[in-house]
Amino acid sequence: MKRIFIIFAALALFMEGCGTQAQAAGSSQAAAAQTAAQTTEAQTAAPTAPAAAPTAQTTAPAAQDAATAARTAAPSSSAQETKTGPASAGSPLMDMTVRDLDGNEVELGSLISQNKVTMLNFWGTFCGPCIREMPGLGELEREYKDRGFEILGLTSDIVTQDGSLDQEAIRDARYIAEQTGVTYPLLVAGMDLIRYAELYAVPTTFFVDAEGTLLAEPVIGSQEKAVWEQTGKELLEKAK
Repeated sequence: MKRIFIIFAALALFMEGCGTQAQAAGSSQAAAAQTAAQTTEAQTAAPTAPAAAPTAQTTAPAAQDAATAARTAAPSSSAQETKTGPASAGSPLMDMTVRDLDGNEVELGSLISQNKVTMLNFWGTFCGPCIREMPGLGELEREYKDRGFEILGLTSDIVTQDGSLDQEAIRDARYIAEQTGVTYPLLVAGMDLIRYAELYAVPTTFFVDAEGTLLAEPVIGSQEKAVWEQTGKELLEKAK
């Protein structure tokens, strides 16, 4: 029930952004109450900046444990080496195996190698910012797919700590895909990939070329479609 509540709450935030708010004519007393509420909200906000919707959330516990273990195990001498994330030259990213939402194994490299630029978008079914940016990502993928651009949605909260697949999370992922209209592949990120990416928050996004080489700095947090589009166009231009 808790997961269902979270998923509907996240989708409600998405739908609220897409819809229009109804105007209500209130009495002077209601207007005064609204003003008082706004004043209270302003007082509780940080004095230097207005409150804003979060653009990223920490990962689910299983992913957090995996990422923490990876960072703890890495010796300090390799800090510079691991900074590049999951797509440095010659990395094992292309040899990793993920699963689709039907449980079928898929070679990540076979998907990446088909494109000039692949956007690896780590997300979670519990993550409001992830879900809010998905409609724009879906449009972007459809508009630029024939130019060699692809998005892979790597779902971070389906594999449990014991390595099994959370069927409820899979149902949530399917429902979110239907509601947001995404048609790009949604895949299950295993613990090996989560550790390799040093993932600690979602959404986190990487851009790689056909050989799995990192093309830009990882981006933590959601972005508007126009921002992702500009990044994608620049990387496609360089890939020619």
